[in-house]
Amino acid sequence: MFPPGQVLNVGCGGGKKIPPPFIPFGIEISEELARLAHEHMSKRGGECLNAPAVEGIARFPDESFSGVLLRSFLEHEAEPKALLRHAARVLAPDGTIFVRVPNYGSVNRRVLAGKWCGFRYPDHVNYFTLRSLKRMAGECGLTVHLVNALLHPFKDNINALLRKNPSSHGAARSGQDLTSGSSQSQAL
Repeated sequence: MFPPGQVLNVGCGGGKKIPPPFIPFGIEISEELARLAHEHMSKRGGECLNAPAVEGIARFPDESFSGVLLRSFLEHEAEPKALLRHAARVLAPDGTIFVRVPNYGSVNRRVLAGKWCGFRYPDHVNYFTLRSLKRMAGECGLTVHLVNALLHPFKDNINALLRKNPSSHGAARSGQDLTSGSSQSQAL
């Protein structure tokens, strides 16, 4: 999924999701989990920052990661576009961002309506369809590649690989406002 190198896990919890040979880095808002993650990651040459996601990712230099892991995170983030712009900025030109978010466009969500498993108020502040994820990614200079396109309409989650759009390399560093893009609790 990721080229060899440093991988950043946003919302990393205890920090044990990135396997060797990758060098694990993380951002975690919980002070205790960040401490545990830092202990684990530092043994493998990485580190964990204790910070909100957008504030933490802003501290990393451009093009410093071969991969960024946003697994079950964007739906919790109050500023998903700002986070994704920073993720594009810190991503190496040949790197990959893995995104997993609830699939608001799924058949299951339409059938189950308010009983759908993806509704988790107040934890989920954003809901994504494939179209809205592609739009937001495109605005950040990224392209979206579904992990399992054939089953996508029936899956409760969107699993996608995001890569830098070859025509927009450097767009995330071209002076665009990295803090814009906050959202309210809504389907994006």
